[in-house]
Amino acid sequence: MNHFLGNDTHTDYFRLVLRDGESLLVGGRNIVYNLSISDLREQQRLSWYSNEPDVKMCVMKGKDEENCQNYMRIMAKTAAGGLLVCGTNSFKPLCRDYVIHNGNYTVAKEKPGQAVCPYDPHHNSTAIYVDGDLYTGTVADFSGMDPIIYREPLQTEQYDSMSLNAPDFVSSMTHGDFVYFFFRETAVEYINCGKAVYSRVARVCKYDRGGPHRFRNRWTSFLKSRLNCSVTGEFPFYFNEIRKYYSAFPFQPNL
Repeated sequence: MNHFLGNDTHTDYFRLVLRDGESLLVGGRNIVYNLSISDLREQQRLSWYSNEPDVKMCVMKGKDEENCQNYMRIMAKTAAGGLLVCGTNSFKPLCRDYVIHNGNYTVAKEKPGQAVCPYDPHHNSTAIYVDGDLYTGTVADFSGMDPIIYREPLQTEQYDSMSLNAPDFVSSMTHGDFVYFFFRETAVEYINCGKAVYSRVARVCKYDRGGPHRFRNRWTSFLKSRLNCSVTGEFPFYFNEIRKYYSAFPFQPNL
């Protein structure tokens, strides 16, 4: 086993880090690295490349080969003690369930990743596994025009700028009876004064079962508000663009 130095040939696009017992899982481009948490030695590589037909179809739709790779965007430990991983898969999102035996991760099954994982590796998304359910904030279509907060089978209203307006999701968390999503988006309420981006927080109830009839697959508990991150004063300064931080360089620990 060698010390983990990332990939020497291209940027790894690391966006996911998940601790699982004595392992540290790092999701990147076509690979999830399983590292020892004590010394960052590489224990296993979960390689997951898009198949050739998916790559060809992605290129035919106008995307370049760099974007037509499989970028890991969702990793979550499941209630059964397994691992869920979802990737962009050449603009055809796909998820895998892994089972764990003696510290090794083995694929149990694959399933579609629409509404769970973004199509485009440049889209920001977030996910959290709560009480046996996966909650996600992402986009649900190839064009990236259908943002969604989703827990099967519930979702936010489609193509409704009052619900979500081109959001960039940053994070999610649970507290009490609710799941919270943090993001930034173009502010609809400011549109008459020009264009502005606001930081937001939205929440849904864990016990929401949807509405009646045609609203049965829609959240009834969805609320959102401007996130007040500001420096107080006579003229408050607002931090309107809440963001994640990603390093542009491969991860190279100094061991």
